[in-house]
Amino acid sequence: MAKASIGPTGPTGPTGSTGPTGPPGAKGPTGSPGSKGPTGTTGPTGALGDKGPTGAPGGTGPAGGTGPAGGTGPAGGTGPAGGTGPAGGTGPAGSTGPAGDKGPTGAPGGTGPAGDKGPTGAPGTTGPAGTKGPTGTTGPTGPTGAPGPVQASSPNPQQIAILRWYGANQTGIEYPVVFPPQPGLSLTDMAFDGSNLWVTDVQHHTVVKFSVADGTTLGTFALPAAVGPLDQDGNGLACDGLAIWVGSANTVTRLRLSDGANLGSFPAVPGVNRLAFDGVSLWVAGRDGQVRRQRVSDGLYIDGFTIPGPVNGIAFDGANLWLSSQGFVARMSTALPPGPGFLQQFPVGGSTAGMAFDGANIWVLTLQLPNTVVTKLRASDGENLGTFPVGPSEQAGLLMPSNAIAFDGANLWVTALNFGSQQNVPHWLQRPSPPAVGAVTKLRASNGENLGMFMVGERPAGIAFDGVNIWVANQGSGTLSKL
Repeated sequence: MAKASIGPTGPTGPTGSTGPTGPPGAKGPTGSPGSKGPTGTTGPTGALGDKGPTGAPGGTGPAGGTGPAGGTGPAGGTGPAGGTGPAGGTGPAGSTGPAGDKGPTGAPGGTGPAGDKGPTGAPGTTGPAGTKGPTGTTGPTGPTGAPGPVQASSPNPQQIAILRWYGANQTGIEYPVVFPPQPGLSLTDMAFDGSNLWVTDVQHHTVVKFSVADGTTLGTFALPAAVGPLDQDGNGLACDGLAIWVGSANTVTRLRLSDGANLGSFPAVPGVNRLAFDGVSLWVAGRDGQVRRQRVSDGLYIDGFTIPGPVNGIAFDGANLWLSSQGFVARMSTALPPGPGFLQQFPVGGSTAGMAFDGANIWVLTLQLPNTVVTKLRASDGENLGTFPVGPSEQAGLLMPSNAIAFDGANLWVTALNFGSQQNVPHWLQRPSPPAVGAVTKLRASNGENLGMFMVGERPAGIAFDGVNIWVANQGSGTLSKL
């Protein structure tokens, strides 16, 4: 509300009685300010004037004093539980209740420490023998002892039944690969799968499966033309427990043991000629010295290396791969990938061929003119333990067309001789037919002693042991011989 203006103060007169308030007079002109007179009584509140413009904000005044506390509001909701307070003191024990039922017997406690040994009492009388307790569990297998001398094996029941007390069938039992026999068949590599024999037929580009019980042909399985030709000197056969692997020009093919189904052909080294299985992987060796490791599940290349010469023979001793070449044998551990210094070489002299492992030693078939010999190397360190003659390599029609050697648990068998014609056959080995025959030589593994020569078909090539008999694939006559 606007404040009413005050007129000039007149001279103070005597105070009279207060008369009634007259009506306001007209506003006179503003006089010059007089001296400030005494404050008059407050007049009545005038009518509300128009609102003037808003002045600038004044400064903040001092805070007022704290007002009285308000009344208590309504109770809030229950808050979260507080932390557990310290445990209270233990109260007095209650009275003992009645005994409960007996609980089940607890597990035996651990054996306490042994007490001091008491004095020995007087011997009591011998009590009756107790009943025999159950047989304990078999203890762990002890370490392998040193190889003992090789003993002659006892005749098996089949040998007894046919009154065969000699070491092998002297004349050999021959089974034709097909009937009637076809001399043109070129049988080379041979492998035993634990139940049956497998033989490569080079001429017909097939692999043939035989029963070891009676030589019956169980199946003939053609190899794909795309794998290339097979070689008369062999391309290698190996069994991995589920399938048979067949080498060819530059591939390996896997055939299922149960039915011969082709499980695939896989690239390998050029000129495949030797195969070996180490329990995990397939090893493939070629005539140019290349060696590669391939996965058995799908034939995938894992790693490889090259030796300075063709690979003529291959063997696995449970830890190392052995390879024979021109004048030397190489050894490498299969547990490590190829690397610097991984390959050890041991000289043997002459041109090498097939190899066999007898459980402690490596035997290498070697041509050392004028003889064919086998060299015995200790598998643990490659030391040469001796060279043992097999027979003449070339004399009066006696030839060495093959390179196969097998171990039967006590002896080595070598397909080293082919007589060519009956006139060259010793009289004790002669027979009416066929006109051309061959022989294998048996050597005792313990000392290399020559135990005899046994007649087989023409140009013996592959050789295998089935756990009972030695089998020979005869390349020239197209037959199998069972000794």
